[in-house]
Amino acid sequence: MTSAPEQRPLAPAAASAATRAADRAGVTVTELAEITTLAAAADLLDDVWGTEGYHAATPELLRGFSHSGNYVAGAYNGAELVGALVGYQGEWHGECVLHSHILGVRSDQRGRGVGAALKLHQRNWALQRGHRMITWTFDPLVRGNAGFNLSRLGAQAVEYLVNFYGRMNDGINNGDESDRLLVAWELDTARVRAVCDDERGDGHGPLPAEVSQCVLGHGDDGGPRLHDVEPGTTAALIDTPPDIVSLRQRDPALAMAWRMALRDAFVSCAARGMRPVRTTTRGEYVLAVDGPGFRVHRTPATE
Repeated sequence: MTSAPEQRPLAPAAASAATRAADRAGVTVTELAEITTLAAAADLLDDVWGTEGYHAATPELLRGFSHSGNYVAGAYNGAELVGALVGYQGEWHGECVLHSHILGVRSDQRGRGVGAALKLHQRNWALQRGHRMITWTFDPLVRGNAGFNLSRLGAQAVEYLVNFYGRMNDGINNGDESDRLLVAWELDTARVRAVCDDERGDGHGPLPAEVSQCVLGHGDDGGPRLHDVEPGTTAALIDTPPDIVSLRQRDPALAMAWRMALRDAFVSCAARGMRPVRTTTRGEYVLAVDGPGFRVHRTPATE
C-alpha cells in the first residue's frame, strides 16, 4: 500500500463550496475528537440506522478513527448534533484514498442539505490532505441516494457488489440482501468541480440520444418488469421503486423481487460494457458505454 499523502495547501474553491453548502443547510460542520461528541455521533448513527443488538459505530471505534487521523465529523444546528459522517483512509487500485463508511442525518433534518454539507466538508478535508479520491458504497435500490451520489456529487459508479455485507437486519435494510454500488468520487475533475464548486446544474443533464430501452421498469402490479438487453444497445435506463425502505416494511417479498431484478439488470448491462453514469430527474439510472469498465463483484458466499 502506498504511504499516506502529505498535506497540501487548502483548495480554495472546495473550501468555499463546503462553506456555502453548510450555510444553505443552516448547519456548522466540524471534526469530532472529544469522547462526549463522539458518543453523541454514535448515538445518532444508531438512531438513524435503527440498529438492535449492535452498534453502527461505537464511541470507542470513532475515538480510534479520529485519533489516528481519519475522518469523523458532525453537523450542528446550533448546539444540536443533526448529522454525522465517518471515513477512514485505505487503498483502491494501488492509490491511497479516503473510504467514506457511514453517513447519517436525523430524520427531522432531512431535505435541507445536511448530507451535502457533510460530503462537501469531507471533500475539502480530503483535498487538504492530498487525496484525489473518496470511495463509498450505497444501496442501489435507494433512489434518493443514487441521485445524490451520481448526479448531485458527480461520483462514478465503478463496481456492483453482490450481497456485500451479507443479510442485514437493521431498521433500514430489514433482512434484505446487501447489494451495493461502489462509487469513486474523483475530487478535482471538471465534472465534480462543475457540480460542487461552480454549482452549474445538478448533474442530471439531458438523456443520451442513444438511449433505446428501459431494461428494468414497473409492471402493472408495482413489481419489477425486467427486459433482456437488446443487441447493439449502448445506453439504457434502469428504474427503482420510489421508496424501497417503506416497501421492505410493507411487502418484504416484493422488495426482494426488486433486489433480484435490479441485480440481473446491472449484471446484464455490465456484460454489454455499460455502467450507470447518472440519474434522470425522475430517478432512473442512465447507463452508457462510458469511461472505464464497470464490473460485477461476487464474494465467495454469493457465487
